[in-house]
Amino acid sequence: SFAFPVLAMPCAAAAATDPKQPIGKWTVETHANECLLVRSYGSPRNPLFLVISQAPMDAGVAVRILYNREWAVFDHGTATVRFDGGEPIEASFGARLLWNLSKEVKTRTMRMVGLNKESESEKFLSNAAAVAFDVPGELKVVFALPDHPAALKSLDDCARNLGVRGGYPLEEQNRIVTPPRRDKGLRGLFSPDDYPIAAMKAGRMGKADVRLRVGEDGSISECSILRSSGSADLDTATCKVLNERAKFEPARDVDGVPAARPAVLR
Repeated sequence: SFAFPVLAMPCAAAAATDPKQPIGKWTVETHANECLLVRSYGSPRNPLFLVISQAPMDAGVAVRILYNREWAVFDHGTATVRFDGGEPIEASFGARLLWNLSKEVKTRTMRMVGLNKESESEKFLSNAAAVAFDVPGELKVVFALPDHPAALKSLDDCARNLGVRGGYPLEEQNRIVTPPRRDKGLRGLFSPDDYPIAAMKAGRMGKADVRLRVGEDGSISECSILRSSGSADLDTATCKVLNERAKFEPARDVDGVPAARPAVLR
């Protein structure tokens, strides 16, 4: 989860057409299963963050936009992303609420809009000078990206070091040319019958990000929660279904040999 000091400050998300300039430096945070690249584009009265996350040996990055919101609406849909004013790219998004536990502002929450588009995520690893998001019903915002390449290098270094701590030496990481892949992500694996009865009765909803260990044959040997859905029942059900049904194209090394490696599904 995210915890920033400015969460105690009141604000309202606003649409933007001109690129927003950052008010601070990029900051790299190391978490248990991933690294985060965080930068503030708001103010104490109007907080706004751009967060780019990368897991060790992941094929891409995930992007989160954080800002305040006063009501609990968990929405999912289609967003549009543009790099440097180019053609619009369709991306899926899922919105979550990060509850603000501040004693000063009890009715405000920090909203997280997460855009996950692995096939386009390499553009976040490029020299783009600006990126624009249009999330219907949420916000329109353009982020200027000064110092972007150097910051992304720091993020990649963090993820690689985290991989070393997880038992994958740099030499081993460098040998992987193609990471494990499932083109459809989580789609097609779940049915309504998989929804936990207790979660259904309680009205609990959410989507977990998971980290898997994919074997040389493409099967799943391990499933852990990278980011919780907010419900232990849903997290457990997610890993159960993946362990039973998911099949991947395994990672391949520089010699084209299948290799057991982790994979991230968001």
